[in-house]
Amino acid sequence: KELETPAEDIPHDDLSSIFSAAQNCSDSLGEIIGKIERHTNTRDVNSYTTMFTNVIQAWGAASISAVPLSSESDPLAPSRGVNQILKTIHLLESIAALPDRTFFDDDVNELQSIEIEQSREHKAFLFECLGEVFAEALEQLRQIDTSVREKKVSDETRPGKSFFLENVFEVEKMLRYYESQSRIVLTQDDPTSFDIGRCCELYKKVLRGCMGVTCSHDYGHVVRISSSIMDFVSWRNDQFLTSEAKRAQTNDITDLYCDIACLVGKVVLNHHEKQMALTEVFNRASQFFNQSHGEKTSSAFATVDKAALIGAIRLAVEGSFDDA
Repeated sequence: KELETPAEDIPHDDLSSIFSAAQNCSDSLGEIIGKIERHTNTRDVNSYTTMFTNVIQAWGAASISAVPLSSESDPLAPSRGVNQILKTIHLLESIAALPDRTFFDDDVNELQSIEIEQSREHKAFLFECLGEVFAEALEQLRQIDTSVREKKVSDETRPGKSFFLENVFEVEKMLRYYESQSRIVLTQDDPTSFDIGRCCELYKKVLRGCMGVTCSHDYGHVVRISSSIMDFVSWRNDQFLTSEAKRAQTNDITDLYCDIACLVGKVVLNHHEKQMALTEVFNRASQFFNQSHGEKTSSAFATVDKAALIGAIRLAVEGSFDDA
């Protein structure tokens, strides 16, 4: 509620209270996680997801409250909130890295088949939780950057400041970690039962954050991330093509490739390089195009509307698109 007041009008004591409340959330999360790890052999995906996202939202709100930017050494600087968001992500990743046996009751002699099933459910739980929490972290970074841009904030050494881009390697780490977990889930289950929609939501959060790039020399990071996302989608398509079962209904991922085209059009300023990057987007999406006469491609995984993508590419070349 206090965010309804312009940040520059928030008294220092109130701003301190906001940061203290966020810190209390982090401390409570650490205590709860410790108790669950020691005393509980099951996990509830809703409670875990809610706890982690609430902490991330608290630090996001604190960071936005602290804009305009203060000194990086100031304990109430936005950068502190950003660092705490990433620290919360690292905590979740550390939990995901624990061996599955941590979550079984050592006093109970589980049958091997039951243990395998529990392990599979555990991995599926982690994947769902990771996706939602990572998406929230990316959204908070984007909102912080939006607040910085709206208030025309920049530092003396780097105009167009972006916390998202300053932590781009952490963003890539999140993306690759999530991808590794999704591949574990995908190889354990029937590939046709995998919900690509969950992955695409996270991908779109990443792309929206990249839309905040305002410095041309940062575009290499954006192109690399976009290429990684297309790699991930292509890998999943390969898994579906090699599986015996075929999905009756394909996923429409046109928006994902249109978003990538729009992003490339925005951040790549050199005309020749832009054309090359957009051609790559088109070629990578072509495996999902429908064939002539309305026939589907051999892919059982997804589809991309060729006409819609061509339209997005034309707009990207012309620079006629709306900023995120």
